[in-house]
Amino acid sequence: GVLALIGPTGVGKTTTAAKLAARYVMRHGSGQVALLSTDSYRIGAHEQLRIYGRLLGVEVQALPAEAALDAVLAQLADKRLVISATIGMSPRDQRLIGQIAQLGGAGHAVRLMLLLNAASHGDTLEEVVSTYQRAACAAGSRLDDCIVTKSDEAARLGPVLDILIRHNLRLHYLSCGQQVPEDLHPAEAVALVRQALAASQDSPFVAPTTPAAAPAQRLEALSRGLLGHGRAMAAALDGLRREVEGFGLLEAAWQLAALPRSLQGERLAELLAACPVADAGLLL
Repeated sequence: GVLALIGPTGVGKTTTAAKLAARYVMRHGSGQVALLSTDSYRIGAHEQLRIYGRLLGVEVQALPAEAALDAVLAQLADKRLVISATIGMSPRDQRLIGQIAQLGGAGHAVRLMLLLNAASHGDTLEEVVSTYQRAACAAGSRLDDCIVTKSDEAARLGPVLDILIRHNLRLHYLSCGQQVPEDLHPAEAVALVRQALAASQDSPFVAPTTPAAAPAQRLEALSRGLLGHGRAMAAALDGLRREVEGFGLLEAAWQLAALPRSLQGERLAELLAACPVADAGLLL
């Protein structure tokens, strides 16, 4: 189908389009993929995509200003994949809805893919996603998919991941540099969480500690300590279950302590009657 990369200026749409095309070429060859530039505002935008196209051996089309998108897409109808690098627009640009409407009204099914700069401030990302999703909705389209760029320039991944979760966006790839296609990686949940929670230096943009915040910090330290103790106990239990014969029966018997005393003896007798003689001897 047709994949349209959208997002603010400088987020990396042209480079990401080349990376996606290169991944496709490596797997399926260059005959069935094409690159399309609709950015007629930025100087050299068409030429940059053409250079990538020559290097990859794929067809490149440039959409002139005010030209109809459906005519160009009709010329590329024989391609299995068309990747379009669109005009970068600020979320406050009044032309944004028109751009999204042009993509949605081209007579072809166009899948929107929002690019988000991981190094941007959380408030900026929130405005970008909210505005682009509203514009897509107003144009009769949907915006559910995204790629995070410049992850190598971000001090923290927490803000961009928070935005993705809050707006229910599907994250497909993480871009972390300029190399094509090496610096584009499929998103992996475990690696992302690990990177987001990695210890880093304190931020100068966080308010200094105040007496009112001290109880919250003590509570956080206590919860971390309890979590550490819990992990240690879980590891100890696993070791006992592996090494001590009949320990599982002892665990089952321990659960009976929560019952009223009048029922404990009866349930213990039932437990012993149902287990092997050797295990019952160990428990006694």
